[in-house]
Amino acid sequence: MRDFVYGKDVKLYAYKTDGYYPFACARSVKISVNSEIDETTNPSSHSWRRYQPTGLNGYNIELNAITVLQDAVSTLWYSWELMLESIRNNGLDLKIEFTDRVGNTRYATGFGYIPDSSIGGVAGDFSESDLSILGS
Repeated sequence: MRDFVYGKDVKLYAYKTDGYYPFACARSVKISVNSEIDETTNPSSHSWRRYQPTGLNGYNIELNAITVLQDAVSTLWYSWELMLESIRNNGLDLKIEFTDRVGNTRYATGFGYIPDSSIGGVAGDFSESDLSILGS
């Protein structure tokens, strides 16, 4: 059987004061990596498009969480605090970690800014917060 990574084992952390701490009540996290590609042509390509990497890369992280404003027991990142970080344009040192079912772990670190954050809710359900982090 394969050693799969389950959704609950993809975790996003950001640095706060003395270490990396997780985002409170995260429901989903997704990292997207992109590499810029330019279209190029030359006489030998005739009528075919050709592509070549420019060497510029980037990443984006999307997070969805149940809104939590504070916790008396744990040091975490909370929705309201992240919205303030977005407004202040401070940016965050990040760590995204993947762990498979037998404990093998891989992670990536970087720095990112929060260009988009939202907190909202629907009557009769939990409030949710959404966050986008653009790697820098």
